[in-house]
Amino acid sequence: MKPALPAALAPLLIAASITLVYNMPLWQALWDLQPSASGALLIANVGLTLTALLTIVLQLFNTRWLLKPITIVLLLAAALASYAIGNQGVLIDRDMARSILETDATEIQGYVSGAFALHLLLFWLLPSAVLLSIRITRNGTWATFRRALASTAGILGIALVAIAINAKSVLLMAREHRELRYYMVPTYPVYAFSLYFSDRAQQPAGPARQIAPDAHRQRDNVPRRPLVMVLVVGETARSMSFALNGYARATNPALLRQPVVSFTQVSSCGTATAISLPCMFSAHGRSSFDVDDAEHEENVLDLLQRVGVNVRWFDNNSGCKGVCTRIFNARLSSGPGEPPCPATGCFDAVLVHALRSALHGPTQNALHSSTSQHDQLIVLHTRGSHGPDYANRVPPQFKHFLPECRARDVASCPRPQIINAYDNTIVYTDHILATLIADLQAQSERFDSVLLYVSDHGESLGEKGVYLHGFPYRIAPREQTQVPMILWASDGFYARQRVTLACLASRRHQPLSHDSVLHTLLAVFDVQTVLYERRLDLFAACRSGGDPGQHLRRQEG
Repeated sequence: MKPALPAALAPLLIAASITLVYNMPLWQALWDLQPSASGALLIANVGLTLTALLTIVLQLFNTRWLLKPITIVLLLAAALASYAIGNQGVLIDRDMARSILETDATEIQGYVSGAFALHLLLFWLLPSAVLLSIRITRNGTWATFRRALASTAGILGIALVAIAINAKSVLLMAREHRELRYYMVPTYPVYAFSLYFSDRAQQPAGPARQIAPDAHRQRDNVPRRPLVMVLVVGETARSMSFALNGYARATNPALLRQPVVSFTQVSSCGTATAISLPCMFSAHGRSSFDVDDAEHEENVLDLLQRVGVNVRWFDNNSGCKGVCTRIFNARLSSGPGEPPCPATGCFDAVLVHALRSALHGPTQNALHSSTSQHDQLIVLHTRGSHGPDYANRVPPQFKHFLPECRARDVASCPRPQIINAYDNTIVYTDHILATLIADLQAQSERFDSVLLYVSDHGESLGEKGVYLHGFPYRIAPREQTQVPMILWASDGFYARQRVTLACLASRRHQPLSHDSVLHTLLAVFDVQTVLYERRLDLFAACRSGGDPGQHLRRQEG
């Protein structure tokens, strides 16, 4: 016979088990903040409160057909969240929920490991099997309801009394350490995902709202060669791992020989691609950016296309997160005559081939009939350094630092091996950028050209027990928010912009952010609009010949 459990007590026992077992990172964090008897009391207070809240939720589904399925779903959510928090130091808020739901199959494969499978076995499949083996007895609807109400009221009353006894410590901890809410499993992850779906459901349908309706290109009578700008969007590259920015290891052997400017103090819009990428191209800065609104509003790529620039997006990542929807875009694979891409995804060399085809062949932009002789913006979205499978993003000949971590559960590797694997991805990025620059240099007689590389966000490599990325921005470590930004330009480009390499190099340590991308693009393509802000233009402070950016000055009033 199956073991029996009264229906009135089932939600309470399930809630207590989940709260106790799956919140070990939370208990550890609370103890680290207050390792004393009062800290133990605080842990008890939080545990009782979470148990009471989860009990109330489960009581809403305490029927013969709903309680077990809902509990199994909660166990899965708790198992996934506890693995992310406990094994990789990844916290789940609404932005992280978006990032998880909008990733692709290739990236998901990178997270699947033996440790992950074992965790799911122990913390989801086995508890679910135990739950299914238990017979939940019901002695009539009214009697079950009365007993359920009594047990819920009892645990809630105990929680309130405990909080009242230790109210000062509880309120102080809640006010001073708001980040602790991210550790509450499964409460906060479920809340984060519900926020995401709620926001999606409320989004209006219809065409994208136009930005900068006054935008037009500033024309003059000076004969000029066509302009080609290549914007390389990096993936998960952190500024502090670039030798160009002072890193002690030789991660930039090729770019150190090139006349590039590497800006060292650049902040990202977010800590995950799903946020940073649309924010980077949005007309709103990070402080006022809303990712849900961005889906229904034009971005700077749409604006440039509207004023006559030939804009194209080539992707070797998990997509453009809606940024390239209204322009020509292509998801890359191995080219003709090339070996097929590995199952883990194409190396970023496919972007080099894409640029060569774009420079030498006719445009594929169905929305514009312009040819490659017109001004172009070509965006290349790299696979870059996304974890945890760093080793799979680098061809063997670029693995300069060995031994490297090859495990998908990076936390199981010695930290020096994790750093080796990650640094190899930067070496490969260095090679890709240097190759793109060489290709642009070879076309200097045809085009004035410029290449700007900027990563979407950074990466944690075990600092303070944190791995990967996606931390809530307010508490994110600088490893996840400080990104590289590297500029190369031809002599013709410097001349047409009235800017010198020396001046830009002298300003390489000035604080910058992703907010500069839009305003720099407007300036590069001579777009006149009130949207432009001179202070956010990379070139404005170095532009000679009168008032820098005078024809692009933001209008007031």
